[in-house]
Amino acid sequence: MDFFRSRASYALGTATSESHSSASKFDFEKMTKAFEVVEHQFRTTTNPLPTTAHFIAAMQQLCHLFDTLGSAFHFVKKDIDQKLTSLKHYAAHNPLEYAHIHNAIQYELKEGTVTSRNAQLHNDFSFTRTLSRLMWALKFTDHLLGGLAQAFAKDSPLSPADRTLRWAVARAYDDALAPHHSWTIRKTVKGACLLLPSKEAFMSKIGVKEEQHEHYLHRLGQSMTPLVQRMYAYYAQLELLNLP
Repeated sequence: MDFFRSRASYALGTATSESHSSASKFDFEKMTKAFEVVEHQFRTTTNPLPTTAHFIAAMQQLCHLFDTLGSAFHFVKKDIDQKLTSLKHYAAHNPLEYAHIHNAIQYELKEGTVTSRNAQLHNDFSFTRTLSRLMWALKFTDHLLGGLAQAFAKDSPLSPADRTLRWAVARAYDDALAPHHSWTIRKTVKGACLLLPSKEAFMSKIGVKEEQHEHYLHRLGQSMTPLVQRMYAYYAQLELLNLP
């Protein structure tokens, strides 16, 4: 329990006190720890999804990653910021029902508000719909870092031409975000991918030393990938993946 308490305190403190400003610096270690808290919670409780506070804390850390991908992705960071604020509104307004993501979704399904706006909370979209949009960004990041893990692996199955940051970002974007974006946005992002630095320069930019590449990417994947899989499976089970 000591591990969980220390990590949970870190996560909850982050969720309540950290600013979303663009001046905030991305920290790979902080992001990894935040997602490890979520994974530890899953392994030690019967709840299928994380607490709202732990999820927000992890996504706040993830949000800063988009600052490192260039101006074409700033709109994604802004959207994450806005949606995390919306989740905070719900958790603060009705902590009994919205403290846990699983409970929040079940509550909105029961109330029939999954596709509604909440007039009491700045006319925000439902918690369930808002969360689904954050899942897109989470899936993008998981696929991006998974692609980089393949690119850095000594026994990588990728061709030399594909062992690049450009390939990893483009693949992750096509998988997770492009299906939800307009043609104009897709073309803008594709163009921006051509300007991305080498994968080595990118890892250095986000503070990961060369000898840490494989370790950090593998470590994060062990907590982020299962979360993506569980959340998408849960939404698929409830037929919520295509909320308007």
